[in-house]
Amino acid sequence: MTAKYLFWLAGSIAAIWLALGCSGLPYNNGARPVEPPPAAEQPPTPAGR
Repeated sequence: MTAKYLFWLAGSIAAIWLALGCSGLPYNNGARPVEPPPAAEQPPTPAGR
């Protein structure tokens, strides 16, 4: 019963969060996702040297 309640609560929060445009998370603005790609390519460069 508790798991069902938690699942329903999480679903409600997710629905509200999506309705707000995911603006609740600062790292989901689209500025962060652009940084991960270059960061993943940097490690191999120094490792090869």
